[in-house]
Amino acid sequence: MLELSRGASHDHHPFSASKRRLCGHTDNASFHYHSSKARQDEERYARYSLCSDCSRLLRSAWASAPAEKDAADLGPPDLWGGSAKQQAWADRIRRSRQQLVSAFRVRAAATQEPLLELASLTLDLMFRIQDPGFWIASEMAGFHVDSLKVDVELLLKGRQSPLDRAMAGSIVGYWLQADWSVVSSLARDVSDRVKPRIIGKRPAEMSVSEAFVPFEEYQNRNQPSAAIDP
Repeated sequence: MLELSRGASHDHHPFSASKRRLCGHTDNASFHYHSSKARQDEERYARYSLCSDCSRLLRSAWASAPAEKDAADLGPPDLWGGSAKQQAWADRIRRSRQQLVSAFRVRAAATQEPLLELASLTLDLMFRIQDPGFWIASEMAGFHVDSLKVDVELLLKGRQSPLDRAMAGSIVGYWLQADWSVVSSLARDVSDRVKPRIIGKRPAEMSVSEAFVPFEEYQNRNQPSAAIDP
């Protein structure tokens, strides 16, 4: 049930309302609907999206972990299908994507923040994809933190609905078509192990010094101390 911050007589004007989000946290969502159908769609979108704090955490962690040109090659599986030219193109995209997300994945593992862990699991799912067509479509659609956020939300929800957009390059969308069991297995793990931790902890409880420092500074802080000879 929405708790409106303005009266019901203002249905045809933008207003905000308190809404429990997908991550289990409650915050204000903005609504602009002009019909009952639009109202239902906007309420469902608010219910199945991350709260502003969780969205801010994900974007800030992404922004503070820039691409690494010397990122290690994780040895993703061989590409299959398509022409030789498409495979070569997709492989270049995939290697560039590794460089893009390497620092973010290191940060996610080190902070032990459950939302960032889920984002890293989503990226793991992406690098299992062997279809050149996915990589090319993803690159042409533009891969960025907000497209990752949509896939994270799909995994948290654990199911699709008619409101879910068939986004080109969607990681979860690809697996739902190619092998539904892959997403189903991960969604169960998310539901049992990750989601309860997200619900139980608002991102504001995380140490700001650990979450948002520039990645170079973060790396320096977490380098093992040099051994001192006796």
